Amino acid sequence: MARVVLDKIPITSKLQKIAAQALCPLLLALFVILSWFALGSTMAKADIVPVPGPHLAAYPYARDADSPARARYLFDVIDRPSALSAQAVITSQPSTCMAIDGDGHAVKTADSKMIFIWEGTPSAAYLVLTSCGVKQDKHHTVYVNGQPVVQVEDDPYSSACACIAEGQTGQGGYTLTYPLSDLGLVVNGWNYISITNDHDLRDDWVAYDAKLVLQGQVTQTIIDTFDFTSSYDGSERHARYQLPIGYDPAVSVPLLVSIAGTKEDQKWEDLYRFTMQANERGWLLLSPNLRNLFGEVRGRTASLENQHDIIDAIDYMKTHFAVDTDRVYMSGFSTGGGIAATVAAKYPHVFAAVADWAGPTDLGEWEEQVLSLVALDFDCWPSGFAKPCPFEWQRRSARSMTENLKHVPMAIVHGRADSAVPFEQSEKFYQKMAEYYDPEAYNKLTVWHDGGHADQVPSFDGLDWMAGFALNANPSDIMIRADEDKDYYWVSVHQRAWIGKDRDGWSAVLASYDLSTRVISATIQDQRLYENGFLPLDVSFDLSAMGFDPQAGYTIEDHNITTGDYILRRDVLPVDGRLTVSPERDEVGGVHHQYLIYPFEAPELLGVTLQQHVSPAADYGGVRDTYIYQYGPSENHATHPITINYGRSLRGLLKFDLDAVPPEADIKKAYLTLYLNSVSGSGSIHVGLYRLLAHWVDNEATWNLASDGQPWEMAGAQSAGVDYAPVPIDEKTVYQNSFCTFNLKPVLEDWLTVEVPNEGVLILGPEIGSGSTRYRFDSSEAASGGRRPRLEIWYMLPTSTPTPTATPTSTATPTPTPTATPVHCTIQGSVTLQGRPDVPHESWSVPLTVTVGDVSYSVTTDEWGSFALSDLTPGTYDIRVKNDHTLRNLRSGVTLLPGTNTVDFGTLLEGDANDDNYVNINDFSVLAAGFSPAYDARADFNEDGVVNINDFSLLAASFGMHGDIT
Repeated sequence: MARVVLDKIPITSKLQKIAAQALCPLLLALFVILSWFALGSTMAKADIVPVPGPHLAAYPYARDADSPARARYLFDVIDRPSALSAQAVITSQPSTCMAIDGDGHAVKTADSKMIFIWEGTPSAAYLVLTSCGVKQDKHHTVYVNGQPVVQVEDDPYSSACACIAEGQTGQGGYTLTYPLSDLGLVVNGWNYISITNDHDLRDDWVAYDAKLVLQGQVTQTIIDTFDFTSSYDGSERHARYQLPIGYDPAVSVPLLVSIAGTKEDQKWEDLYRFTMQANERGWLLLSPNLRNLFGEVRGRTASLENQHDIIDAIDYMKTHFAVDTDRVYMSGFSTGGGIAATVAAKYPHVFAAVADWAGPTDLGEWEEQVLSLVALDFDCWPSGFAKPCPFEWQRRSARSMTENLKHVPMAIVHGRADSAVPFEQSEKFYQKMAEYYDPEAYNKLTVWHDGGHADQVPSFDGLDWMAGFALNANPSDIMIRADEDKDYYWVSVHQRAWIGKDRDGWSAVLASYDLSTRVISATIQDQRLYENGFLPLDVSFDLSAMGFDPQAGYTIEDHNITTGDYILRRDVLPVDGRLTVSPERDEVGGVHHQYLIYPFEAPELLGVTLQQHVSPAADYGGVRDTYIYQYGPSENHATHPITINYGRSLRGLLKFDLDAVPPEADIKKAYLTLYLNSVSGSGSIHVGLYRLLAHWVDNEATWNLASDGQPWEMAGAQSAGVDYAPVPIDEKTVYQNSFCTFNLKPVLEDWLTVEVPNEGVLILGPEIGSGSTRYRFDSSEAASGGRRPRLEIWYMLPTSTPTPTATPTSTATPTPTPTATPVHCTIQGSVTLQGRPDVPHESWSVPLTVTVGDVSYSVTTDEWGSFALSDLTPGTYDIRVKNDHTLRNLRSGVTLLPGTNTVDFGTLLEGDANDDNYVNINDFSVLAAGFSPAYDARADFNEDGVVNINDFSLLAASFGMHGDIT
C-alpha cells in the first residue's frame, strides 16, 4: 500500500474550506490519482504487532466549535450531503486522542474508536489523521479495524505534543489525509483505529481527531450540536443530536433523550450508546449537555438547572425538527439514570416511557452508602452534616416524587452486585411506588440482574419496551408533589411570594375528575415556609384539557380539613379557561384543603343548631352532659357544670341527639361551642375532645359506672379503644370567661350513618399536671341559654335533578359527593431504647404497640430501633407508641402525607413492668421478685437477660411517671 500525503497545507480559512468543498468530483479524483503516481512509493513491509480489535474500551470525542487546536481536514463535516448523490462525501465522528510512550524495548500501541453510520456504495475511502511528534522518516504503521492501512507522515511538531482535556484532545498537530485502498475496510457502525511506534521503539508521538471519510453514492446520519438559551437562568447551553438516515421533516418521528452519567458526555458516550439503534428505528436522538457545580469531572445531579436544561433541549427539538410529541422517550445510566427518573417525575406529562439504568434514587442515602462525588454538585450537605440542606437533596431525588410517576411507564434496570450505586437504590424506588399504586398495573418494569454497575443485559436495551407506549397526556386522576411553579397534566401549581429559586418544602395535589358526574375533586396540601411566615399557593385547573366547559360558571366547595371550615362559592367564572383555588392557611400555618368543583348549582346549604331548650326549638331536650371524678368514684354530677382539670381526675361527658339531621345528609361542617365559665384559680387549659365508644347515661354515670349496673371497661372511661377512641377529634386551648369552638365534622358523619354509635364526646384536660385547679364549662342546665353547649351543623341533601349549566353535552346526574382516589401512606418510625448498647444491636429489636388514631398495630423494631407501618390512610393523627415495659410516648397532630412519613417517637422510658402505663410500687414489686438470681422478663428493662441494679436504675428514673409522654 502506498503512503500518500494529500494535504500538506492545512485548510483553515473559510475561503479555503469553501474551495475544497467546491471541487467537482472529477477534479478530486484526478487530484488523488496524480498524487498517487507522483509519490510512487510503496509501504514498506514491517513486523506487525497484534492490534486490538472491536473490544477496545476508548470512545471517540467531538469537541465544541470553540475548542482549541480544532482538527483540520479535507472534507467538512457540517455541510455534508444528507441524501444520496453521485459523489457525496461523508465523515465519521472523530476518535479520541491516542498517545504513544516508547520505552525502546517493545512496540507500543494506542487505540480508539469512532462511530460511522452510513448507507450506500462508496467509490473512495480516506483516513484523516492529526499527528504530532512523528520524527523524520519514522513512518509508523496505523491500523483501521485491525488491518494496517497507512504509514504516518513525519511532522515538524517534535515538542509540546500531548493529550489534554483528560486524554480526549490533542495539542499541536499536523493534519493529513490518507487514501484507503480497501473500501470494504470501513464498516457501518463502530470502526477501530490503532497507532504504533513500530519504526522506532523509542519514539513518542500523538494522534487525535482521526476520521474516516467515504466518497460516492453514500449517505449517513447527521450528528451535530445546537445551542439554546436556558429558561432557568438565561445562560447559553448546548446539546448533541442525531438525525436518522432518510429523515423527512414532513414526517413526525419519536425522540429518544439519552442522559449522560458522570463524565460520559465528555466522550459522547451518552449519544453513541443509542446512535445505531435510533437510526435503525428512524428515531431522533438527543443528549443535552449537563451542568456540574464544580467542573465537568465532578458528580452531577438533577438540579433545577439540569431539569430545565433537559426540557429546554427537548423543546428545541420539538420546534426545529419533526418530533412526535406523543413518543418522547428518555434513558439514562448511573447518575444519568437517577436524573432521568427525577426529570420524569417533575415532567410526567412529557414522557411516553423512561428507562433508569442503575441510577441513584435517593441522593442523601447514596452519599451515606458510598461517599460518591455527587456531593460536589451541592453547596450544602444532607441531614446530619455541618451544613445541611435536606430539602435540596430531596428535590433532586426521584424517590421524593414517586407518586408523580403513576402514569409514566418506567423500566428500572439494576444489578444486584452493583457497588457503585447499591441495588437497594432501585429496589426501594420500586417499593415506594407500591405505596401509591400498583406498579405493575401502571407499567413499571423491573429488570434485575446479577451483574455489577456497568454490566449490560443483552436481551434488553429498553427501546423495544419503550416503543410500545405513547404519552398518557390526560389521565383522569393524578398525584403530584411539587417543589416549584410548573404545570402537571391539567393542573398548574404556583407557589407565590418567594424570593429566588430555593424553596424549602413541598406542595402536594391529589386530584381527579369524572366527566360522567362533571365533578373535579382535589386535595391540596402545602408545607412550605419562608422566613417568619408561610408561602401562599395557587392551584389552577385547565378545564379544556379535562373536557370541561371553559366558559361555564362553577360551584366550588372548599373544606379545610384541619379546622373544619367550609366555604361555598357559587357561579365562579374561569379566567382564560382555568379555575384557580388559593387555599387559606389554618391557625398553625398549614394547608390541608379538599375541593369539590362542578359546573352546576349546588343543592341548598342547610343548617341546624342544637342547644338545650334553645334551638332548633325551645322544646329541644336532646343534650346530655355530666362529669366523673376519680376521688368521688360513686358520685354522679349530671346537674353540675362540666368540669375537667390537669391530670384528668375530672373528665367531662357530652352528647347531642341528632334526630334533627337527616341520616342521608352530606355534612359540610359541624362546630361544637363550649363556654368556660369559671376556674378555681386562673389561667387557661388545653382541652381535647375524644370520641366516646361505651354507652353511658348522664344521670347514672360515675367514675366507676357508665350506667347503673354497667361499669366502664376501665374505671374513669380510660380504656382506649373500648371506652373511648384515643385520638382526639380536635384540640384547643380554652381561656376563662370565653367561648371555644371545636370541629366535630370528622365524627358527625359516622354518627349519622350509624357506622359508630353516637355516644358523644369525652372532654379531657392534659394528662400531666396538678389537678387542684378546676375548669368548669357551662352545661345544658346553665341559667344563660346562650352559654349552653351548642352544636352547629351545615349540610346538603342529595338531589336527583341538579340544575345544569348551559352546556348541553351531558345529562344532569345526581349531585355527587366524590372523594379523592384512595391512597396509602407509611410511617417510617424510630424509637430510642434505654440501657442498651450502641446500635446496631439485637437488644434494640423489641415489639411495640403503635396506635394511629384509634387503631392499634403490632410492630417489631430492627436492631437500630426502627420500624415501618404501611397501608395507612393519609390524615392528621395522634400517634402513640409503647413497649410492654415502657411508658407510652405520644406524638400529637402528626400529619401523614401520601408516601413515607418519617417520625421519631423519642425515648421510651423504662420501668412499666406490669404494662399499665404507670411506673409505681407495683412495678417495683415485680422487679424485686424477679431480681437476680431470680428472673422475671417483665422487669428486664434493658433486655440483657438478667434483672439487676441496671434495671432498678431505669425504674427509679421513671418512678412516679405515667404516659402519654410527649
